[in-house]
Amino acid sequence: MGVFQDENGFKALNPGMSSCKIFSTGTTKVTKSADVTGDIGYKPSTAPKLKWNGKTAISTRKLQEMREEQRKKSKGN
Repeated sequence: MGVFQDENGFKALNPGMSSCKIFSTGTTKVTKSADVTGDIGYKPSTAPKLKWNGKTAISTRKLQEMREEQRKKSKGN
């Protein structure tokens, strides 16, 4: 338990706990992620950003998705 004060002027009582309370002491508006229920307007980029030795790479997750897609196609035929 304790109080955390950030440079931009907000205080958090019991940070990291479920009983955490946030108090704004400056002009910064604090929003908890639990309070955001609508569309935040985030759209992930489709540009390949994963690089390995300067070349475009593919993630393990993407490889798993591709394998599952191939598996579904082969079962359908």
